[in-house]
Amino acid sequence: MRIKIGVGLDNLVFGMSQEEVKKIMGCPDKISETEKEDGIVYYFNDPLIKTKFDKNEDCKMYSIEVYNPEVFMFNQKIINMNKDEFLNLLKSNGYCETVEEDYTFFDTIFCEEIWSTFSFELGRLTDMEFSPLSDKDGKSIWPIIEVDSVKGGMPKPLWNYEMPMGGKATKIKIGIGLDDLIFGMSQEEVKYIAGEPDKVTEIEECGWRVYDFNDLLIKTKFDKNEDYKMDRIEVLNPEVLVFNQKIINKRKSEILDLLELNGYCEIEEEDYDLFDTILCEEIWMDFSFEFGRLKSVEIGPLFDNGDKKIWPERLNDVNKPLLAPRCGAV
Repeated sequence: MRIKIGVGLDNLVFGMSQEEVKKIMGCPDKISETEKEDGIVYYFNDPLIKTKFDKNEDCKMYSIEVYNPEVFMFNQKIINMNKDEFLNLLKSNGYCETVEEDYTFFDTIFCEEIWSTFSFELGRLTDMEFSPLSDKDGKSIWPIIEVDSVKGGMPKPLWNYEMPMGGKATKIKIGIGLDDLIFGMSQEEVKYIAGEPDKVTEIEECGWRVYDFNDLLIKTKFDKNEDYKMDRIEVLNPEVLVFNQKIINKRKSEILDLLELNGYCEIEEEDYDLFDTILCEEIWMDFSFEFGRLKSVEIGPLFDNGDKKIWPERLNDVNKPLLAPRCGAV
């Protein structure tokens, strides 16, 4: 897949109608409407893209959002690049005027010259959204759509679901934690094991303090109401093991089968606009899906019959770190 700045993606060209997009891509896996932006969004799971149509522009396709790690821009694969690498790539191609924003759960880089927004999570590029360029009056410059572009078919890339991020396998221990990170640890104990976080975020409405660890591809969450004990771990690492299987990037049906195979059938499914979830309260695991694939899993301690958290027992002296640190941790 190749991004054409101001034009589109492969045979998808800005300005196409919904029917023209369907002729190339087939029927979308999901359709939603964005009331604030007055648009329609098509989700295509296999190539991992979203196409957006503007009702105020006769429902022309005005934006494409890309998550596929096989996409090329400036002759390089860009998904999963770290932010510094990507900024250098933009500069080397003559685009130096960028605006960076730091949000609670992700960061963005916006480049107005190519009208593209790049989103980063845990320091890695997860997706980009781009649109047609604009003239001096701020009007969209719609590319000329050739007849052949509508007749052609968009190639379906073979996507390697083992994302190229590396890292040692990490094992989730139900109700206990992740490897040497144990629920109930203090912030200092977590830093002793995992090192200094790459980012610290305060979420006041939840009473959480969140540590991002980019290399480990995890987020640890500390509850203010529990003296800032660690009570959640969110994992995006494709090497993570649950029930001795790697689960990140598995389909929803595969996760449901895996849970059932291990005796967990009481689940709640929710379908949100941008993602879907499966919650299994028996093991307190929350699975989040995008494009039909598992993106992340969040785990926490179990609860007793009185809905109190069951903190894992501390076997070591209370004044010492609970476990030995990871190799290389400070």
